[in-house]
Amino acid sequence: MTEILTDQQLNRELAEKMGYTVQRGTHNVWTEWYELKRNSVVQSGALNEDMVWDKAPDYCTDPASSLEVQAAAIAKDPEEYIRNLSIVQNGPDPKIKDFMGLELKGVAKACDATPRERAMAAWVTLSNIE
Repeated sequence: MTEILTDQQLNRELAEKMGYTVQRGTHNVWTEWYELKRNSVVQSGALNEDMVWDKAPDYCTDPASSLEVQAAAIAKDPEEYIRNLSIVQNGPDPKIKDFMGLELKGVAKACDATPRERAMAAWVTLSNIE
């Protein structure tokens, strides 16, 4: 399907797609400070960029966060998201062109997707990657 991303890489890429940014500033005269923002609202701060990105949602393990990014992917293209989720869970199947191509066992499996599977399918959908 696509390259394999670590949870940390996938979380960061999804956070960026969900509107999170990092801004560098100063905490005091001597210390640089990084702020994690979403829609111009500061969500968190840390002493370096990697630490502040670690405070973004954990789409790969947190069920609520994975549902948030799933909702964004479904809003963009529901059929593409389901197709990508099926590929993440089962590998590519040229016979499956739409949701109706899935057997009921496949639909049940899609309903029981792990946060990581949801996150990966959402990333592919939001990235328009084949």
